[in-house]
Amino acid sequence: MDNILAANTKAPLFGMQVAVAHFKTRTPPSGRVVNISSFLGRVPAAPFRSIYSAAKAALNSLTSNVRMDFAAAGLSGIHAITIMPGVVHTPFSTNALHSSGPLSSSVPGQSVEEAVTPIVEAIEAQQPPSEVYTQGERQHAAAVKYVEDVGAFEQGFMKTYRTS
Repeated sequence: MDNILAANTKAPLFGMQVAVAHFKTRTPPSGRVVNISSFLGRVPAAPFRSIYSAAKAALNSLTSNVRMDFAAAGLSGIHAITIMPGVVHTPFSTNALHSSGPLSSSVPGQSVEEAVTPIVEAIEAQQPPSEVYTQGERQHAAAVKYVEDVGAFEQGFMKTYRTS
């Protein structure tokens, strides 16, 4: 548990502290903080990932609060972006602790290239977005549905999970 929190919440915090200190030395202060979170940090839709999801939710909250801190301090040239990829098909799942092997090709996801494109677009944007779902509208719609009625979302998800 400590390793998951250290890698997914504490390390980005320490990275932000170093980066923002550097961004503040620019005239005018400017830069992009880009935190790679996970869709699971917004919508806990994967069983047995509670600590990971919680760590990513903490990163989402931290990034949102840092954005508010920048605004309150008048640092309009420094932006904090939360990136929320869904499933990205890489060999990671094969090598992960307690892995059951590679993800099935039936698991909906995206290639690395598909995931990277919206990240690059967010970084290069004149007015960067606060949050980016790398799978676009599909993820955004699921997040909205989750927030509207957490209980109904979880019941529907568990019915689907148990039958698959």
